[in-house]
Amino acid sequence: MNRRFPTLFLLFLLVATACGPSEQSAGTAAVEVRLLSDPDPIIVGEAKLSIVVSDMAWKPLNGADVSVSLIAPDQEEAGRTRESRGVGAGRYEVIGAQFGSEGRWTVRIRVDVAGGTWIETDRTLDVEAVAPGD
Repeated sequence: MNRRFPTLFLLFLLVATACGPSEQSAGTAAVEVRLLSDPDPIIVGEAKLSIVVSDMAWKPLNGADVSVSLIAPDQEEAGRTRESRGVGAGRYEVIGAQFGSEGRWTVRIRVDVAGGTWIETDRTLDVEAVAPGD
C-alpha cells in the first residue's frame, strides 16, 4: 500500500469538511441531528420544528432531552430555550416556535443523552416574509 495514502486521505477529509455546510457543534455525544420545519420554507410567524436524533448507525434515539434556542438574524445571543416533546422514532417536536422577522435564523439544538453525554449544534433556517408563490 502506498505510504502517501493516509496523508492524502486526511487531506481529503480536511477539504471535504471545510467545504461542507457551516454548522458548529460541541459536546461528546456520538449522535446525528437533523432539523426539519413545517412549513418548509418557514414564513414569518409560527412554525413547528422537528429534530430527528439518531446514533451513528442511523438508529433512532429515543429518550433524550432535546431543547432548542432561536437566534434571530440581527442578534448574537439565543432567545428563550424551548423544550421539545418526544414523539417516537427519534423525533422530537417543538410546537409554536416564533420567527418574528425574515432572514437567516440560527437554531441552537442541545441533545442530552443517557450517561451524561450531550451535543450542542447550530443549524440555520431561512425565514421568508411571505410564502413562495404569494
